[in-house]
Amino acid sequence: MKQLRLSTLLFYVCAFCSLAFSSRMDMELYEAVYQFELKGNFADAQDLLSRISLEGDEEDKSKAFFLLGKIQEVSENPQTAVFYYRQALANPNNVQEAYFLASRIATLDSNPERIVLNRTKFSAPIRKTFASCAPSILLVNNQIYSLHEEKFIPVPLYIPADSKIFSITYQGIWYSSNRGSILHFQSKDSKQPVHSYPFDSPIENVLPIPGLGAMVMTEKDFAFAGSEGIRFAVENRYRGCTPVGLYTPRNELVLNCQDNALHLLNAENGEETQTLPLIDPIREAILTDNGIYASSSNAFWYFRPQTSQSYLWENSGNPIEDATFFGKKLAVLESGGSLKLLEPETGTESAHATVDGESLFEIAKGALGVFSQEGALTVLDTNLRTLWRYHFGKPLIAKPLKSQGQVFLPFENNELVTISALHYGMKPILSQTFSSKASAEMSAGNWQKALQFVDSAAALEPGNPTASYLRAVYMEQIGADEKSRASAWASAVRNSYGNDKAAEGILSHYAKIIGASYVHFLPLSPRTLYPNLFSAGHNLFTVDPAAQTLLSLDPSTGEIRWSKKLGALETSPVLSNDASHLAIASGFRVDIHDLNQNGKTHFSELPGKPFQIKFSNDAVFISTWNGYLIKLLAPNYRIAWARKLFNLPFLFDISKSSIAVASLEGSLGFVSDMTGQNALPMTSAGANISVMEVSDSLLAVGTDQSEIRIYDQKTNSLQLTLPTSSNILSLKWLNIGNSKYLLAGLSDQKICLYGLTSKEPLWTYAGENSIYTTPVVKGNSLYIDQKSYVAKISLSKGTLEKRFPTPGGSGTPFILDNTLFCASPKRLLYAFPLGK
Repeated sequence: MKQLRLSTLLFYVCAFCSLAFSSRMDMELYEAVYQFELKGNFADAQDLLSRISLEGDEEDKSKAFFLLGKIQEVSENPQTAVFYYRQALANPNNVQEAYFLASRIATLDSNPERIVLNRTKFSAPIRKTFASCAPSILLVNNQIYSLHEEKFIPVPLYIPADSKIFSITYQGIWYSSNRGSILHFQSKDSKQPVHSYPFDSPIENVLPIPGLGAMVMTEKDFAFAGSEGIRFAVENRYRGCTPVGLYTPRNELVLNCQDNALHLLNAENGEETQTLPLIDPIREAILTDNGIYASSSNAFWYFRPQTSQSYLWENSGNPIEDATFFGKKLAVLESGGSLKLLEPETGTESAHATVDGESLFEIAKGALGVFSQEGALTVLDTNLRTLWRYHFGKPLIAKPLKSQGQVFLPFENNELVTISALHYGMKPILSQTFSSKASAEMSAGNWQKALQFVDSAAALEPGNPTASYLRAVYMEQIGADEKSRASAWASAVRNSYGNDKAAEGILSHYAKIIGASYVHFLPLSPRTLYPNLFSAGHNLFTVDPAAQTLLSLDPSTGEIRWSKKLGALETSPVLSNDASHLAIASGFRVDIHDLNQNGKTHFSELPGKPFQIKFSNDAVFISTWNGYLIKLLAPNYRIAWARKLFNLPFLFDISKSSIAVASLEGSLGFVSDMTGQNALPMTSAGANISVMEVSDSLLAVGTDQSEIRIYDQKTNSLQLTLPTSSNILSLKWLNIGNSKYLLAGLSDQKICLYGLTSKEPLWTYAGENSIYTTPVVKGNSLYIDQKSYVAKISLSKGTLEKRFPTPGGSGTPFILDNTLFCASPKRLLYAFPLGK
């Protein structure tokens, strides 16, 4: 039977061990394989392999551990075999070997994986991590910890307490003193600097080049500091550049500069040898032995300076969040969750997936980690298929570190979490086993036993979505207070983001509890904090500025109907729309997009950068930062006229008869919508103006003196001044019955309704934590976001009529076809039916 087992395993052994050995212990490995495979002499083979595992290099050790595991498996010692397989898995020779080892471990030991191995609390918050063969951590109090035998231990410091530490390597510490103008290098166990480098100005950035020295950027100069002293310094020319590293094929130092180019300098004398220019600022540059990869805006570019002056390929898409090499492929994570693997030599896409994340980290060979803004970790294989998920409940605060099968994750609250890098998703995770048991117990009505499993799951995995959900359900079951229930549901919803399987059930259940038609995640970039909704006819839309994308939503389900690229956008672009078009500012031009899926796009170059945009009938009006008012006419949206009204940005609003204009410094008046000419001489408000709103006959403006001033449109004369309790953020004219009223949103979160017969408001609603304090009015009610809910307020009384819960934060409400929509900062879309 043992011989049969041996012959069955020969194929796997040969696959990893019959390759041409090139390590320094080739003969010993050959002999061990011979004794094991052909003679069946396990004892001699084991003795040889044990010695190799102690004395060999990393490749030797990995092969030795693999064979030791096989011997133990054939000898029917599964636990010992697993021990050796884990040792081999810490440094496998290739991806296929890693997957095979993980499968054998899962077969021989089916016990659930804990994932988290250790949690370490430090005396102060973690400031920065430094990856090297001896990973280090820097705390905010300048205390340094370095990894030693799987633990981070404090490094005694013999440097001034007020020093600025730039970098920590296995060789030592780079820091500055003397008001930041002297750079020192000091080994970790030394009591004084090994080298000191004086500069004429404060040091801003230091990038060590292992074995050679460091690239140094000061306020004035760029220099290279080596063991012989300052090898060279270049004054002023590279001020503000960021050191990237050493391009080894040509021994050149690479700088990322503000002229949107990479500058390559001879590492011996500092002479510039080549410039690699791009159109937009360079976000990241990755240096390899084969070339340089640079991301700029929404594209990756590949250069090989030794063979070509220009780039060899370009791969474009959404704006890039992060990129790293994953095995032999370039992994690129884009805003909106698009992750792709590119062939390094051609830029062609070999795999694609949609994930929730903002940073990448290769957890282990053949395992790519994607970390989300919420603290979730998704691990993917080389085809970008999900291997496993784990949720830490909070985001990373610095880059992870890894060493010998372990990954170290820095979090807030001075905590470093050590996790296993050797899990490949081939056996269950302990926390998720507990949450599954909790779900089964709760379904059977065993609440107390279920809660024990929930507590166990949450203790191991704080952001476990199932455990969070079950706790929220329990809160509903026992009738907990509203605040506790809202907090529990906020955690459950937040922790389910990016986990489609968990999110579907959690959001469906929560939608029923809060009375929503649905609650749905939007595939937006995590950098788009406050998504705004708008409609065209019966269609719902949102713009994702970070991903530079227009999304068409199905109002009945919240699903994406289609998406459309918008080109380069600013973080908070100026935009406006009518029933069929979207106008959006881009630099010194405006793009007019047809809101049909395959609709045309028109653009117009402008004499200034857009400040405000409004549609009116068959025209688009634009005010600019340098004081122009511009009219564009449909259908081609070319400039009909442009008038220079002010020297600074100004507000405008359109009435039936004219356009009201008001500069931020206090001048206001009316101009003709046909010509842009002044209808009446400008009037001074005597104060800065922050907001304005025009009706058919009256103009209301808010001033920095916390006053609302109302002017007659025909005479431009002041009719009424209304004092308020704080600055005015929004104004809206309302017709209630036959009378005109003014609704004001204030910076102290109050909402006030004014009649035009008294200086006192008819009512005041004390709001809280609204994003823009801009109410939406429908019928006899107004709607305003209030942190964790949308408030429905009586227009006649100013009293709260209803709350629409939005866990984890609400956004500006929007009403379409008698449905209240709200897109939250957590990228959730809520849809509440308003009824009759």
